[in-house]
Amino acid sequence: PRRVSRIIERARESAKEKKTPRAADADIAALPPVNAHYKIQGILFGALTLFLLVSLLTYQGDDASSLSDQGATQNIAGVVGAMLASVLLRFFGVVAYLFPLLTLLISIDRFQPTPRAASYGNLAGVSLSVLCLCGLFSLPTLGAATEFSPGGFLGAALASLLLGYL
Repeated sequence: PRRVSRIIERARESAKEKKTPRAADADIAALPPVNAHYKIQGILFGALTLFLLVSLLTYQGDDASSLSDQGATQNIAGVVGAMLASVLLRFFGVVAYLFPLLTLLISIDRFQPTPRAASYGNLAGVSLSVLCLCGLFSLPTLGAATEFSPGGFLGAALASLLLGYL
């Protein structure tokens, strides 16, 4: 009984010590510091997110999509944004709107105290998801004479290849 009371007494004392502000400061100090290069990567991925989002949202089909075109670009991100949006939308279709979301998630991850290491499994999973979404969005318009495929070129090619297996 005496030993049990000592254990209970020590547990109460340690609980009181943990509630002090010094213990909270010690917990914060125990966290690993965020390296400067992770913060720089987070800022760069954040800027890329904004650039992609502005490029895709202000895309006009009649924008100058190559350097040889002399027409005025209506895209807010300029000629580079118009070209990037054109390539992304033609290749991936509406799935291209996921790329700003992906870069935003990477940017947020870079600001975490311990950023996750990118693995080949994560990259493969995201790539397969994008590929499957492109194919899925291309199925309704497959074979129709449309200027723009919702799944882009990648989705149309994948859907026509796999249509025989349905």
